[in-house]
Formats: sequence, structure tokens, C-alpha cells
Amino acid sequence: MTLPQNILKAVVNTSTLPPHHTTNCYVIENDGGALLIDPIFEPGNPLDVCMKENHIRSIQYAAVTHPHPDHHGGINELLGGYGGQLLFHDDVGGSGPFGVADPGRVRRVSGGETIETGGFTLQVLHTPGHSPAH
Repeated sequence: MTLPQNILKAVVNTSTLPPHHTTNCYVIENDGGALLIDPIFEPGNPLDVCMKENHIRSIQYAAVTHPHPDHHGGINELLGGYGGQLLFHDDVGGSGPFGVADPGRVRRVSGGETIETGGFTLQVLHTPGHSPAH
């Protein structure tokens, strides 16, 4: 599958259920800013390399599709280095989900919202099944 020019994919090794061993992280970018979907971040990993190679200097949002650990990681370091807010479904409990201590960097969504970023308008869809908060 060929992705549109402004959508990038980074394949990150994760501890997921066999036979899979990776998670696809997506970057929707424009003019050095971005929205990340299922970011698994640590310095030098494929997502970090993808962002550096594409000159991404800041992010608006890091969207976690569901709370399974192979779909998020290094969120505090990512937001600390690139800015932005964490997006996640309202069904995920806790006041500081995914280790994000700063409530100003957290935005809960429930489905139906629109997110404007990088010249794109994205609609949040609530698709429970794989996880109640998917």
C-alpha cells in the first residue's frame, strides 16, 4: 500500500503477541509539525529516525488508539522533546494515563470529534472491540 506524501510509517519492534513483533507508528506531517498515531518513542528508534529524517520539529498530538502497551511508549519523552498533547479515548481510566503527569498535555476524546493538523481534518472514531477504548 502506498501512503499519501504527508503520511509516514515507522515500524517499531515491540513486545506484542506472536506472530507479530512490531507496531506501525504513523506520522501525519506538514511544515515540520505532526500528529502521531500509536507512537512508540525512544531516542534512535525507527520513529525518532523517521521524524529527524523528515525534519519534524514539533507535534500537535500523539494519538494512542488503545491502551495496550505495544501502542504507546516513551510518551513523556516524546511530548517533552516535541511538545503537543496526548489524545486517547475517554474509557481509559486514571488521571495521568500512559505516564503523562502534566494534565495540560492530555486530551480525552470519545468519538465524533475532529482534529485539525498538518492541513488535514481527521475525525475520531470510537471502535470498541479489540479494546473497549479503541
